[in-house]
Amino acid sequence: MQPKCVQLPIATWNYKSQSAEVRHIGPAAQDFFAAFNVGDDNRHITDIDEGGVALAAIQGLNQKLEAELKTKEAQLAEQRQVNERQEQEIRKLMQAVEQLRQRLDAKD
Repeated sequence: MQPKCVQLPIATWNYKSQSAEVRHIGPAAQDFFAAFNVGDDNRHITDIDEGGVALAAIQGLNQKLEAELKTKEAQLAEQRQVNERQEQEIRKLMQAVEQLRQRLDAKD
């Protein structure tokens, strides 16, 4: 659903019965029907179909974002483990350096 929404051309237009100053925005009924094959024909878009497509697209986006969030959370957890190991190594190295300093100081 989502790729179809992204590819759906959106334009500004006006009804022939309205003045040119009155503008609307949205897809052409023909494009909408071709993309989603909903409604009575390719000359009209009903509110329920447009709303349904919008809600389906929102749900699709939500699923995509949740999947990406899980991936990022896993990557973050892995990076935290790496950081913790590195911090432990740094502490050990600092202790070793301190021991070497003490030995050098004792020799003087």
